[in-house]
Order: sequence, then structure tokens, then C-alpha cells
Amino acid sequence: MSSAGGHRPDPGEVISAEHFRRRGTDWWDPDEALWRRRFDDPTLRLLEKVRPGRLLEIGIGRGRLLERLALLAPKVCGVDVNPEFIAICRSRLEEKGLAVELIEASVDSLPFGDRDFDAVVSVEAFMHFPDQRGALAEIARVLKPGGFLVMSFIDRASWHGLLFRLRLRLGLYKHTVDFRHNAWRDVRDMAGAAGLKILGKGKGSHPLVWMEKPG
Repeated sequence: MSSAGGHRPDPGEVISAEHFRRRGTDWWDPDEALWRRRFDDPTLRLLEKVRPGRLLEIGIGRGRLLERLALLAPKVCGVDVNPEFIAICRSRLEEKGLAVELIEASVDSLPFGDRDFDAVVSVEAFMHFPDQRGALAEIARVLKPGGFLVMSFIDRASWHGLLFRLRLRLGLYKHTVDFRHNAWRDVRDMAGAAGLKILGKGKGSHPLVWMEKPG
């Protein structure tokens, strides 16, 4: 996953949120074609139905999805805790002539006003949030009434969740990441506590979930 010469955690090292902030770009390099099919295409199909005017992506990574979101909505913002990801995205978007506001920020304290966005996207980031309940509350705060959230999570009961816990218990991981695997009932409970209504859930070990902030 990381390039030659890049830092990789030592065996058994736990990657904290701060480590992800500082060094995440060294090891986080997913297969973009796979990620597009698995997450981006279905996310875009959902958003195309509502055509948001102002859209926020939380956890932009290398900008794979963000560049496609920039073609969907008139105003798009992207945030990430890792400044290197911000720089990578800025270069990627400038190359394509796409205008997106990029901000280094945490989901725990989003630098936006209340009811600022028609839609929020957070794909493959929820499992990294230290305070998931607080994160959903903060996302609900910046969503307009009638606004939508599309996110993914790692299902604790899925093969991925079970395998992860087994490998972790047996000490088979070269490194462990600060992933949080969630039971579906817990995601439902956290969404409800944030005032979000779940509209649907996808399939698989990393299902997409789409929610609405009731108007």
C-alpha cells in the first residue's frame, strides 16, 4: 500500500488518529477502480436523485470521489484531518480545472455554520472517527432540514468484522489501524440520537447508508 521507502508501522503498532493525521498518506493507497465501483458509483447514483446545491465531503483522502462530486453540485467543500491529503487533492483538482474549497479540519468540529449543506458524504471514514456519536451530531448540525447524508461503515457482524477481530486476537496483523467496527443497531441508535432518519442500507461488509435530516 505504501510506496517504496515510505514509513510503514512496525508489526503490532497501533495507528492512532494522530498517526493517521500525520502519516496516513504513507500507507493509505486503495485500488481506485475497485473503490469507484464499490462506493463512488452508488454514492453518485443516490446524490443524482437529489441534486444538492451545496455539498460537503468529510475524509477526502486522495480526492478520488471528490473530483466526481465537483461535477455534481455547484458548490463543493472537502475536509480532511491530514494536511498531505489536502495538498494531494488540491493538486489533483487544479489539474482538472475543478473548483472545490478544501479545509484541514476534523469532523468533531466542522468549520461551518448550522444548516449549511444540502448533502454530506463520508465514505470509508466513519470507522476512523474517535467520537462517532459526536461526529453524526456535528454532521446533522451542518445539514439543512431535508438534507442527506451518505456514509459507509464496517459491519461488525460481516466477514470483514469477524476476520479483523480474529486476526487481531491471533496477532496476525502487521499493523493495526484504529478502525471501529459497528453493529448495525448501534449505527441506527447513533443516527437517531443525532436526529437523522435512515432511509436505506446497502449490502456487504462496508455497506453504504443513506439518511435524511427531517425538515
